Amino acid sequence: MGNATYQVDYGAVKADVRERYAIWITLYAQIESRTRELQHNRLFPIDSLQHLLVMALFARTVSNTSAAMLVAEHGYKVQCKALLRTALESMFALAAIAKDSSMAEAFVRSGEREVKRKVFKSRLWSLNLRTPLASRFSSETFKEAEDVAKTTKARNISTEEMAKLAGLHDWYLTAYTVFSDAVHGNIHDLDQQFVRSECDEEIEGVRSGAIVDDLHGLYLCASEILLKGLESMDNVFQVDTGEFRKSMLESLADAVKQYSRSSMHL
Repeated sequence: MGNATYQVDYGAVKADVRERYAIWITLYAQIESRTRELQHNRLFPIDSLQHLLVMALFARTVSNTSAAMLVAEHGYKVQCKALLRTALESMFALAAIAKDSSMAEAFVRSGEREVKRKVFKSRLWSLNLRTPLASRFSSETFKEAEDVAKTTKARNISTEEMAKLAGLHDWYLTAYTVFSDAVHGNIHDLDQQFVRSECDEEIEGVRSGAIVDDLHGLYLCASEILLKGLESMDNVFQVDTGEFRKSMLESLADAVKQYSRSSMHL
């Protein structure tokens, strides 16, 4: 028993997920493939701060979404939600900057507020923590950060405000808010770790294995995030994804209808 190992059979989990959610995975894969094609097979003019940030935020949105669905198909549903939340954050900024080029400079300046926050927290470090870290950074580095913290008048742009500026406040109030439970360890999200009896919903134990139930909503959200990313790229670089986005949204709507009909007969 001392040499026993306890591992999740990820091959079996992945096969189960791919069988259960075949249509959702197929649609998501088509959309993700289009986003990858834009990143690798085209050259875009990077002649403004807006263009630079749109490209960077689009790449971050795609990679965060891809990471989310990679862990989802291995049974990490909660962790998928946490990663989709980060994808939404980058997508909100992407859409806001694509919509209004003046937001690019405001977004960069808001980074000074983050420097100020970190400087404030560094002042609270214990001596045991400060000493080894100080050896890794020059005094000039700390001084530069302190100077920024003292002089900045930049205003922080909250995630909710960025979503409003992007015209996506409803996304913030729905998907982002729900996914935030997974990030903060909210009790409502933690509830899905419990195993309950079928008859009276009494807690019988704690789930430690893969969670692969109800992943269709996560594939749907991931697909819509990437489609919004493509829309932003279209707004700035005119990459002509309109027909593709329309077709994929129609296919997703059909998948939702099919799922709703099948759920009614369960």
